Amino acid sequence: MADLEIKVLNGPERVRRRPAVAFGAEDIAGVQNMVVSLLGCFLEEARQGHVRRITLTAYADGALGLQDDGRGIWFGADDTLWQALFCQLFYARRGESSPKRKIFEDPGGDFMDHDNFAVYGAVCGSEYMEVHSVRDGVAYKLHFEKGENAGGLHKEFTQKSPGTALRFKADGQVFTETRLPKPWLFEQTRMLAVLVPGLTAVFREESEHGFAETAWCYPNGIVDFFREIDTQCTATAIYTDTLSGQGQERYNLPRYDAKLQIGLRFSADPGFVKCYHNFRELTYGGRHLDILLKKITESLHHRISGKLTREAILERLQLVVVSESSLTEWENFTYTEIKNTVLRDMASDLIGGDFDYYIQQNKAYLEALFWHK
Repeated sequence: MADLEIKVLNGPERVRRRPAVAFGAEDIAGVQNMVVSLLGCFLEEARQGHVRRITLTAYADGALGLQDDGRGIWFGADDTLWQALFCQLFYARRGESSPKRKIFEDPGGDFMDHDNFAVYGAVCGSEYMEVHSVRDGVAYKLHFEKGENAGGLHKEFTQKSPGTALRFKADGQVFTETRLPKPWLFEQTRMLAVLVPGLTAVFREESEHGFAETAWCYPNGIVDFFREIDTQCTATAIYTDTLSGQGQERYNLPRYDAKLQIGLRFSADPGFVKCYHNFRELTYGGRHLDILLKKITESLHHRISGKLTREAILERLQLVVVSESSLTEWENFTYTEIKNTVLRDMASDLIGGDFDYYIQQNKAYLEALFWHK
């Protein structure tokens, strides 16, 4: 029997040779997952109040840039910290009690980086990545090529304002397709302002004529987003509600914090459903979305005349669902659906008497909308 040749993958090759494992896909969907994971790091800083502006730039060569006006990445006193963040892959068991720090936080004595996989995965999946950060009067620079650091850490004193900037280009040797379509980038940027009310989100696109720039800021989050897209002024009033609390998936798992927010209306414009969890858009939503749609359907059946199908409701329903949780139960490894029972129970409580009253108040318009198109 011939000896088996076993190749052990080390360093960046663990990600570069198995992109579907790291990013959920080898095609453009994998690149999208990589970008969304990085955006989550910046959005978490914005949610905590450290960032007021995030800029996503599409360069002419296919590279992308991410920039904020926050406090900058924490690099520490020596090379240990940045090498652990950008050059190594950590593993943390679900729900373990060790403190999980963010890339922008001083990690103290017990370091475990919660955003390590998002950052390290992007470093390995990129043809190159440039990291620029200003914090506490010091400017830091790193350069990576195909997952490997080139030149070490450069730092110097500066009077520039604090903040972080990344520039990276998805590697064609890792992904079968790398250039993200402009409409996807445009929509991702706009939704940043929806997910973090008051945040200014900017999309910049480079061309031969320079940079074209579009900015959004929604102080009232979902409500302002709906008002902006109401092109015909033929929609019902906006219904919003929020619920937060604690729970656990099973008795042998730790309790965790969760929050669920919805905004909806019924419109003559085409309907849509946008579902986000921890800043990541869910293609298929999850159990909480199923419950929300079921409860909405039941309320319509009880309050307006005629029998409506789910399909007919979705044609007129404009729904945005935003959830957060400190522990996530993913339905699969592609990060497109969740199965958190805590959020499912919250969804059941969220659609109740107040929503029934909302339907009753808009009954005449809803019946005209559904039965007299």
